[in-house]
Amino acid sequence: MKKLSWALPIATTLLAAVLAGQTGSVSQPVESFQIRNQKFGQLLRPEDANNADGTRLVLYPSQMWKCMTWKRLPGGSSTFALQNHLTAKTFSAQGDGQQTPVLQVPFGANTSARQTWRFVQLQDSTYQIIDTRSGKALTAVASGSGTIVVVAPWQDKPEQRWELILTDPRKLTM
Repeated sequence: MKKLSWALPIATTLLAAVLAGQTGSVSQPVESFQIRNQKFGQLLRPEDANNADGTRLVLYPSQMWKCMTWKRLPGGSSTFALQNHLTAKTFSAQGDGQQTPVLQVPFGANTSARQTWRFVQLQDSTYQIIDTRSGKALTAVASGSGTIVVVAPWQDKPEQRWELILTDPRKLTM
C-alpha cells in the first residue's frame, strides 16, 4: 500500500479551517490584527475588557493584550467577520441614528448571521471599515469618559481611518 504523505497536511489545514469557522476557500488564512485609530493612535477593544454582551467598544493605549486583538475571518466577497481573542465575541452597530454606538455581541455559530465589515484600503494604507448592514463607517468619538466607537456616515476624517497591525496571537498576554 502506498503512503499518502501529502494527505495529512491537507486534512490538517481543512480541519483547522472548519474549527476556525471558515467557509469557502481555505487559501485565505485567519489572521489576527490590532486595529488602531489614525486620529487618536489607540486600539479598539471592549470597554474594561468586559465579556458581557452590550459592552461598548472603546479605544485604549496600545498593549499586547488579547482584548485588543481581533481575528479577521472571511465573511464573503471583500467582507470579514471580526472575533475578539479574549471574549470570543464580535461587535455590531446597535440602532440607526446618525452616530450609532458599536457594542459587543455574540459571535454567531451561523456564518450567514454574523456581523460583517468591509475593509477598504485607502491611499495612505489605512482602512475605511464599513458596517455591511448600514453602510456606515467605524468612527472614533471623544466623550467625557474616553473615546468610544460608533458608526457614522463616511466623511473621510482621521477618526474614521484605521490601521491594521498584524499580530501574532502567541505573543499576547492577558
